[in-house]
Amino acid sequence: MKHTKKKNALGLLFAVMFGIFLIAGAGIAHAQVCDTVSVTCTANPGEVTVTEKDDCDEDTYAAYECPDGYVCTSGNCGDCDDDAVAINPGATEVCNDGIDNDCDGDTDCDDADCTADPACVCGTVSVTCTANPGEVTVTEKDDCDEDTYAAYECPDGYVCTSGNCGDCNDDAVAINPGATEVCNDGIDNDCDGDTDCDDADCT
Repeated sequence: MKHTKKKNALGLLFAVMFGIFLIAGAGIAHAQVCDTVSVTCTANPGEVTVTEKDDCDEDTYAAYECPDGYVCTSGNCGDCDDDAVAINPGATEVCNDGIDNDCDGDTDCDDADCTADPACVCGTVSVTCTANPGEVTVTEKDDCDEDTYAAYECPDGYVCTSGNCGDCNDDAVAINPGATEVCNDGIDNDCDGDTDCDDADCT
């Protein structure tokens, strides 16, 4: 009986050790192995360093910046997301996805590459401001969400007689002075300065 217990204990120990070996092996098998790219950093008056840096998404760019005083003359530094092959300094900025695709620090319409993109070009509306005794100004103002209202207020002493001023969110088509207040969404939908149950429309 003692011999049998000893065999059982050894068998259990072997099973535990084998399980640990399998788990460790699985971890090794799934560890990410990145490719590398050769990065050249150059400083004046001509000091050059060439090093291999990780390129985990294999887009030919490394998530690496040269040290102060050096310039990345190989042109393949500065990947701001080394897990996404479509994001790197050589990519084209997509102007409406909320991502800095080309790694220049600017996103969507804040990127100079997007100034002429339809997603970043505002429409306009004609705004009429009238003052007593009848002085009138008519100007074109941006209407970026194309809800026919401009994010503009007439100057002191003038009234917006065209009725299309005062958009308090020119990125949201459903928010403007002509909208209906939604009484439980935490938003000033009709741009009167009151939200939800504080708005007279929700009494």
